[in-house]
Amino acid sequence: MNCKYRCLIIFILMNIFFGICCIFLWGKIGLINFESGFLSFLAVIYSTYFSLKRKIKKELSNIQPIDEEDTNKPKSKFSFSNVILGLQVSMGIFRLCSYLILLLLLLFLMSKKIFLAIPYIIGVIICLNVVVVLKYLSQKYHDKKSNHK
Repeated sequence: MNCKYRCLIIFILMNIFFGICCIFLWGKIGLINFESGFLSFLAVIYSTYFSLKRKIKKELSNIQPIDEEDTNKPKSKFSFSNVILGLQVSMGIFRLCSYLILLLLLLFLMSKKIFLAIPYIIGVIICLNVVVVLKYLSQKYHDKKSNHK
């Protein structure tokens, strides 16, 4: 089985496992809060990853050779192009939509008076940790695979 599918299965199983834990600790409301935090933060991570990936590919395609005259000139610390680049990365439409989803879910939970902070924060933390660990394991798998070639 491909590493990508294994990671997806592990990701789903971790979501189910911690969702069940939240049901035992806080009931259905805890599960709703956990899943809201988990899925909305997953959308933020996913959109951030792809906006940065797209931006890096675009920057790599625009690389120009370094002139020796340019290396001797002192560079200014503030550059308008750096500000524009930062805005483009941080203001992608998918990224804005993911933050909007996160905000709307929070507002919905609060308006229905079912918001529980602890399961919500646990959902965010579990999502972040599972993504980081799976990315590390995936990278380790690919490094191991490339060393055997």
